This record gives sequence, C-alpha cells and structure tokens, in this order.
Amino acid sequence: MGPDGEDGLCTFLQTKLKDWHGTLHGYKQLADTGNYPGGDEITQGLALVNPLIADKDSKKFIERFNMLKKDLLDLAEHFHDLEHFYDHQRPTWEKLRKAHVAFQLNRLELEKDTQAGPGPQANAGNPDCQESYGLIKEADALINTVNAVNSSLLTGRRTQAIAKIDAHIATLNKGRGRCPG
Repeated sequence: MGPDGEDGLCTFLQTKLKDWHGTLHGYKQLADTGNYPGGDEITQGLALVNPLIADKDSKKFIERFNMLKKDLLDLAEHFHDLEHFYDHQRPTWEKLRKAHVAFQLNRLELEKDTQAGPGPQANAGNPDCQESYGLIKEADALINTVNAVNSSLLTGRRTQAIAKIDAHIATLNKGRGRCPG
C-alpha cells in the first residue's frame, strides 16, 4: 500500500517502477547474450515501465498507470518469474546450458536414442527452446541421463576404433615379416 495523496502515491509507485527498471535492465544484459531466457518479457517490461518513470506530472502518471493496470499486473507476474530465475535458478541453468553445448558434438547420435533423444531432454539448456526454461528443476536428472547415453555411445565408438587400429597394426606387422631385411 502506498501513501495517501496524489504526489506521495506517484513518488511511491515511481520508486517501485524504478526498482523494477534497474532489475530488468540487469537481467537484460544477461538475456541479450543469447544464453538466457526471458529476453522478450524483459524488453516488453522495460518498454512499459520507461514512459511511466519518465512522467513528471503526478496526475498524468496516475492516469497512465491506471490505464496500464492490466499490463502492469502481467508484468508483475513475469517480473516474479524472471526474478526467481535470475536470482535463484541461474546457476542450474548455466549447468544445463553447458551440458547442452557439450552434448552438441554428439547430438545426431544422441537424438537417435530413446532415453536421450528427441524430446525435452534433447533441447534442455537451449535458450531458444521455451521448454528448456521449465526443465530447470530436472536439470541433474536430464544431464545424468544424456551423459550416460553419451558415455555409452563413446565407449562403443572407441571400441570400434581400437579394433580397426589393431587390425591395421596387425596388417602392418604381417607386412614387415615379408620384407627382406
């Protein structure tokens, strides 16, 4: 609850909006890297807040504020989600994102697997995929599942490569025995 009176209420609301602006601006710097979700919501929030905090006339401010009530309530919901993500879930997101990048080297093989393959786990940590944002709470399980499948694939390929190398070595060793001296 803000104070009574037009000027006091205007100052109170603008102070709250300036806090939102500062926080959203900080999140925007991270979102603009392309590695974090929420860029659209942040940009829309800043576009909504900027004219309000620039308004110096308290009567016009309150009229505009009331006119934008629905949009501001929507922003409040988004702000809460963004704040929770950037202040609490970002370390887990970074872990998920790094795993996503690491598994891209073997992506085609992983997508063929039923456990690691097509579905949310294939895009976990991808900032372009909206499903990734909802998978944060499952990050460790997703990373472990995909890592186990990836390790199995690598072990299989390593075994095949070693067998081929051994066959080539055996062929070379046979060839040495035939050559004179």
